[in-house]
Amino acid sequence: MFESESSIWDLTLQNKLLRDRIREFESGEKYQRMREETRLARAGDSRTIRRLEKELERSRKETIHNRELWYGTCLDIEKECGKKLAAKDKELGAMRAQVAAAYERYQKEREAHEETKKELAAVRKQLEEEQEKNKALTARLGKNHRNSSKPSSTDPNHKTIHNSREKTGKSPGGQKGHLHHGRKRKEPTNIIEIPPLKEHLDETKYKATGDTICKQVVGVRLVVDVTEYVTPEFRNVETGQRVHAPFPAGVKDDVNYDGTLKAMAYLLTDHLNTSIDKARLFLKSVSHGAIDISNGFICNLSKQFSNLTQEERDEIFEELATAPTLHADFTFVRQNGKQAAVMITA
Repeated sequence: MFESESSIWDLTLQNKLLRDRIREFESGEKYQRMREETRLARAGDSRTIRRLEKELERSRKETIHNRELWYGTCLDIEKECGKKLAAKDKELGAMRAQVAAAYERYQKEREAHEETKKELAAVRKQLEEEQEKNKALTARLGKNHRNSSKPSSTDPNHKTIHNSREKTGKSPGGQKGHLHHGRKRKEPTNIIEIPPLKEHLDETKYKATGDTICKQVVGVRLVVDVTEYVTPEFRNVETGQRVHAPFPAGVKDDVNYDGTLKAMAYLLTDHLNTSIDKARLFLKSVSHGAIDISNGFICNLSKQFSNLTQEERDEIFEELATAPTLHADFTFVRQNGKQAAVMITA
């Protein structure tokens, strides 16, 4: 029962509260109070907005001020960097000028050094030539009739040297009956007949002996002999390959040199000790420009000839290696007061 009374009491209170709230709405007091609260709330919000706007304006001004300070600072830094860069550029220009001047001095010094080297080489060459001349003159000064073919009459303060030969009374030169050792005649390659003079054809004054007088003129000339091998070319219909008959051995390039030219160039350089340039110039001159070989071709001749004789040299070396004696020499000694010959083998 107590619980039902309390619930009725609560419902009564709630009903009273609801009736009071309805009366306030009906009378308009609630609306007035809500409007006043709204006005006060709006007034508070406007003050907050104004305060925030002021803070925002102050922040904007502060940002603009800071930006101006930052921009000014950047300008100052840029100006200072520009000054430093200008100073560095000026210093760099001065250094470049110094480097250019130093390089120009280096070039002049180098040219002067090269000229000095050339002059030194010329002086050394001249000194060597003068030394050779001095050696030759010194050797000539030391020569006399005893160690050279100089006559004794050319020696200073010479004494008369009597000849131990007995006089025979014969005249100097070839004696009577001595056969003439002339130059050997060659087989003529060209015969030119010289017609007799008109005055010799006069039979009243001259008569033919039936003999002929022959005199030869021997000369040497270089003939360039060029052999050209020609063969037709064919093309395989199926494969398209081009074929031709094989050329002789040694004919590989478009222009080849045979053994005669190689032997001549080899003899000039290796046997006659002629320089490669002079041997090449000689072959070109005597052939009127037809033979113009390179220096490398001449340099490679020794290797080519060496390779061709490799088997023969190997056989010779094997024979020498298996031979009981590689060298033998004779000398004379005294044995028991008598002279004897001794053979030394190695």
